Amino acid sequence: MRPTSVIAALFLAFCFLAPDASAELRLPGVFSDHMVLQRGEDTRIWGWADPGTYVRIRISDAETAARADSKGRWSTHIDLMRSGGPYTLRVITDEETLKIKDVYIGEVWLCSGQSNMEWPVSRAADAKQEIKAARYPKIRHIKVPHRASGDPQSDIDAAWEICSPETVGNFSACGYYMAREIHRTLKVPVGLINASWGGTRIEPWINLDGFERERSLRSFEQRVWDLRGKKPKSHQQPSVLYNGMIAPVVGYGMRGAVWYQGESNHKDGAIYTDKMKALIGGWREAWNRKAFPFYFVQIAPYRYGNEHPSVLPAFWEAQTKVLDQVPFTAMAVTHDIATLDDIHPPNKQDVGDRLARIVLRRLHRRSGIEDRGPELASMWRQGSFLRLRFNAAIGLKTRDRKPPSHFEIAADGTGFVPAKATIKGDTITLRADGVANPRAMRFGWHKLAQPNLVNHAGLPARPFRKGRVELPDSLPEVTQAFGYSLIYDLRLDGLGAEPRYAVDKSKTFTESFDKIGYLLELQPEYGKARYVWVSMDAWVDDLKRIAIPTVQSRAHFQQTVTGMCVASNVPQVRVGKKQAGTIEFWPNNYGPDNSAAVPFASDKLWDFGDAPGSLVAGYGSMQVHNPKAEQTVFAINNWRAGAAAADIGIGNSDTDKRTRDWTFAGNAASYLAMRLRVFVRPK
Repeated sequence: MRPTSVIAALFLAFCFLAPDASAELRLPGVFSDHMVLQRGEDTRIWGWADPGTYVRIRISDAETAARADSKGRWSTHIDLMRSGGPYTLRVITDEETLKIKDVYIGEVWLCSGQSNMEWPVSRAADAKQEIKAARYPKIRHIKVPHRASGDPQSDIDAAWEICSPETVGNFSACGYYMAREIHRTLKVPVGLINASWGGTRIEPWINLDGFERERSLRSFEQRVWDLRGKKPKSHQQPSVLYNGMIAPVVGYGMRGAVWYQGESNHKDGAIYTDKMKALIGGWREAWNRKAFPFYFVQIAPYRYGNEHPSVLPAFWEAQTKVLDQVPFTAMAVTHDIATLDDIHPPNKQDVGDRLARIVLRRLHRRSGIEDRGPELASMWRQGSFLRLRFNAAIGLKTRDRKPPSHFEIAADGTGFVPAKATIKGDTITLRADGVANPRAMRFGWHKLAQPNLVNHAGLPARPFRKGRVELPDSLPEVTQAFGYSLIYDLRLDGLGAEPRYAVDKSKTFTESFDKIGYLLELQPEYGKARYVWVSMDAWVDDLKRIAIPTVQSRAHFQQTVTGMCVASNVPQVRVGKKQAGTIEFWPNNYGPDNSAAVPFASDKLWDFGDAPGSLVAGYGSMQVHNPKAEQTVFAINNWRAGAAAADIGIGNSDTDKRTRDWTFAGNAASYLAMRLRVFVRPK
């Protein structure tokens, strides 16, 4: 265990073992009348009593005992191998007995996430009919109260409820419909612990150990420690919902967890995979169960305003990658049951059914149940065709009997075009007129895509992409770059807090130089590749400060540059030599005020006269401008958001009235390939 993990464990133990204001015999709130205990395992029971008190626990024919320690905390385990009930759980000392009545033994699931998990039956589809029919007294539900805390908590104020027409309206709809299918199939009681909060990001649900596990998330660790002993300013701060809503039920026996979250993180792109790994790994560590099942829901297609259509598919891809990198996980796909203008699709029955299918097939080995739609197994090129083979593809078909939809293919140097798709057995053939050498394909790659490809069970194929197009090399066309030496080469799909350069000669290049040049190349989703070359008189002699301006490089420039030369194949870009330009290079936040009084700049728009904040990691700007033309030459902003949501463009942006310099564009996912090269001209 890492040193910080040891400290965290000791701190957590202290929080749980701290003496309570009252030392009478007591159980935590998750142990209450009508609860469900997990069958088939050594179930943990815990509580508080006077230090040294001997405590006996009985339920059905099982019995165990414990002694309260010096802090008044006791904990033990009891074997509950068979489902059944109702029972009375008795907790006995020499002086008193606690009775928890109407206890069942069955299957217990933790339901967590944001609003689509919290969404109640009363607000989901067919609510009146579903509520009227909800006579399942062996399904139980407990709602963990919303609570954010800087420190791990040991208790909740909540109570279990029996499923009935009077109560089910407040149950998690996804959880209830999953539980109903499990109960109907297995004929056992099912308990749901609903710890969810609408609108929340994933970071508040990740514990300290989870952040420590992922190098890309280490920056959150200190923020978690800084909250210890303090009241959080927001319920969106890291770990505060784990502390307040998950920590109090850690150790409660359960089969696994289901998770429906991501709308609030949907611009994260690839980094969301790491966040999910941190969440799952941290929870598994807390429960001390490496194989703790964790099943989650793909967030549904939705408009998200004017956001680029590829931002959401990049997030779906990050969700899907969790399946390959984390064992004992599965995903319920939902794009076919979405409501495009409603971020809360009312059809929660199919979501619950798909989660139940996963549970029944993977954990309970029920035959005859398919739990996934078609999944790409392999792709190969055959002349002008791409051929795809699928797993889980028995009865591969379309649900509307039309040709397969939402397939696209691309070749080097061109964007994607719609593909004609043909099904044969478990394979699909793709072709498109005018594409002789296809290199890449994608399926369902649009925020509103609802493809029709399904298998015999009617389960949909999830969005995916395969292959890679390469940017044509524009450098031979840029005669202005002759005589320059390459210092940095960066594929911008490697963007992040610390960009990963394919070439970095900043430590080995020792010659003096008088010019600095940038070549930005972008392959959009559709159409030909674009490039811009811009060079200028050297304004600094430190090579570490001419690339992506990170805090570590100490690059923070807002100034005029001379001798600017611009060449581009983008028609609207003003080309020419010996122009006066400006640069805005910094890693921090910035505002639209023209505090530096840059000529021609606006005080209201984000353009070439913005007001930078202090040198700390923030939004980030790497921009070159032609102020006389009132034009951005190129911009790379918000690189910490990664290749899914960074702002990248050539010329002025026109997608947001607030900006001309691509700030807030969040458009990086719209490019199939992106490359930045940085050069200097030796003297």
